[in-house]
Amino acid sequence: MRESEASKESRNRRVTRNLTRALRIPLRLIVWLAVPIFLWWALRKVPWEEVGLALSRLGPSQIAILILVNAVVVVIFNGRLWLILRSQAYPVPFSTLVQYWLAGFAVSYFTPAAQLGGGSMQIYLLQKHNPIPLPTATASVVLSKVLERAGRATFLLIGILSLIQLHLFSDLANKFISVMALGILALPVGYLAAARSGRRPLFSILRRVPAILARGQGYRRLLKVVGETELQVSAFCRNKPRVVAIGLGLSLLSWAVISLETWLALSFLGFSFRTLEVLAIVTAGQIAFLTPLPAGLGAMEASLVAVFVALGHSSADAVSLAILMRARDLVIGGLGLWRGGLMAFLKV
Repeated sequence: MRESEASKESRNRRVTRNLTRALRIPLRLIVWLAVPIFLWWALRKVPWEEVGLALSRLGPSQIAILILVNAVVVVIFNGRLWLILRSQAYPVPFSTLVQYWLAGFAVSYFTPAAQLGGGSMQIYLLQKHNPIPLPTATASVVLSKVLERAGRATFLLIGILSLIQLHLFSDLANKFISVMALGILALPVGYLAAARSGRRPLFSILRRVPAILARGQGYRRLLKVVGETELQVSAFCRNKPRVVAIGLGLSLLSWAVISLETWLALSFLGFSFRTLEVLAIVTAGQIAFLTPLPAGLGAMEASLVAVFVALGHSSADAVSLAILMRARDLVIGGLGLWRGGLMAFLKV
């Protein structure tokens, strides 16, 4: 009887593994097939001579200003994690955290792991190069990411309200994106509220996984790390509410600077937009990055074209901004690949 039950469990595990493997290839194909479809839709009627004319308006001084504003954004992004670590008596040098962030950005940008990959790389590098316990490193990065998501979700809610006020889409579409924005905001805010009250949401979910999937040693290690991490996140939220509030403020400030950067880029390209329209453009680009596509490839271009055309501008204007944004992100991602590669494999 015991052998029969063991055989049945072993067979069930094999079926689960085989089903998972069988689903991986179709899911990857669906993700990658979306890229050419989005790109074709966005670029099918672009007058490229107008794109070249807009980009030719950028001079060395305009590019220098945009680089400076981007540097401010990077400083703000890393200020949050620097503050969290420092408040726990782990004062990692700020320049080091910037390098970790660049490596994480590269992982997020060049792979379909925008929501998870970058944070994992930061945790790995924190552990590899600093005497920080794994639960503390994980909790610090998780808390920083949750605060980042809360700031992004708040901005997206404001941006979607801008889209609604501009009457760019139908009432049904406006209702859909409003519900989506509220859902995006509810996740990080709900997680912070749960952690503040002493709950461990992810740990509770993982404990309810079916027994057939939760018996491996790797899963038990994962459960232990998640449990210890969320204990630290919960304690941090209760004991250091001022640091949490400052971190959230930095997240909101970063989106204000990103909006300023977009307005400057549009002005340098020779386009004129109102404040609400700039918010709508930034929002459209960020919604694209919520997709599982690497770097939002195709989705960002398509969303920018849709918003620009709805605002009475040409698709060439949208593509000009998209090319400028891609150039910026490729430079940052390239730096991240270089530094991340060196730090991941060498003691540097």
